[in-house]
Amino acid sequence: MKYKGNKLEGAAEEIVVIPRQNGDIVFTIRAILDYDECDKLDPRPIPPTRILPGNRQQLNVDDTKYKEALDKWATNRTLYMVIKSLEATKDLEWEQVEISNPETWKFVDEEFKEAGFTAAESAYLIRKVMEVNGLNENKIKDATESFLAGQAEELSAKLYQSTEQNGTPSGDPVSG
Repeated sequence: MKYKGNKLEGAAEEIVVIPRQNGDIVFTIRAILDYDECDKLDPRPIPPTRILPGNRQQLNVDDTKYKEALDKWATNRTLYMVIKSLEATKDLEWEQVEISNPETWKFVDEEFKEAGFTAAESAYLIRKVMEVNGLNENKIKDATESFLAGQAEELSAKLYQSTEQNGTPSGDPVSG
């Protein structure tokens, strides 16, 4: 896809800096373009089937075990997003978390704590991951307002010339 003649490439990214006395910690957060890897590593659970009168089958989405599995899957998907989005951070290494092992994804919070991040800092970082991977209404509004302000400036420049005219469209000198 192209926009204004330029090929669009790459996912959205944002830099987040967590201040530290002995050197700031700089995270690069990159949006995830697809979840194929996540779906292979941790597939969405399928509800069990129940038999209804007339030997009809129906998926039992109210099954307690299915609901628990679905909750775990949704949590894992969010953890995957955090881990995968932070992969863009140069020199970031997890000690317990492995992207290829969903059973280790639950250690994200523990690793943040062990690294000295406060609950507020890790929550901020996770919120930024969510923003980069989704649409943020405020960012869209700000970008739209900025675009429209630029359009208004362009229009204003066309309507009101900054230099005096020496003549009129008829060729007569300007009076005055």
